[in-house]
Amino acid sequence: TNEAFANVITLFHAKNITLENVTVSGCRGFHSIEINACKGVMIKDCCIKDQSSKEGEDFREAIQIDFANYDGLKIKGAKNTAKCYDNTHCANIVVSDTVIKECPNGFGTHSVSYKEDYHKKIKLQEVRFKDIKYNDVQLFGVDDFVMCDTRSLYTNVRIYEQKPPAIHIGTKTKGHPTTGGKKAIEPRRNKNIHIENTDID
Repeated sequence: TNEAFANVITLFHAKNITLENVTVSGCRGFHSIEINACKGVMIKDCCIKDQSSKEGEDFREAIQIDFANYDGLKIKGAKNTAKCYDNTHCANIVVSDTVIKECPNGFGTHSVSYKEDYHKKIKLQEVRFKDIKYNDVQLFGVDDFVMCDTRSLYTNVRIYEQKPPAIHIGTKTKGHPTTGGKKAIEPRRNKNIHIENTDID
């Protein structure tokens, strides 16, 4: 549980990491899990729940995929010229057998990428979304995304004029805003998207 305005778990320039049987609850303000510039991350048999944000910042995802940019992940004491901010994107990220519930958004990326780069090989398998305020999934700049055996459950009454799409994959959304300043580009289209056996109730 995190009552401060920060990520609960941040992986930055990490490789071959597994989070298994972890519950993340009560994130306030940012992401429950941030995966930034990582390769080979698996989130398995986890539960992410009860995330909230400041007013006007409820675009944040429970699990966010991001690239190494100072505007996207400011580390205390680091300058924007630090070598860790090399715009590396993520690759080979798997979320399986996991529940994401009671969050503004479930899983996604910033609405920008850097130059010609994409996040690559992202997979959601047997993920259960429940009581998500906006989008279960919102993706930009992803090459090779697979979502299978996944279910979206809407059980709470929503006070909105129009319910947003359960799955948003595209280039126009009210989702995560621009980061990266002048070096970033607005938003890159996805490539190679595969969705199967996904129920939306």
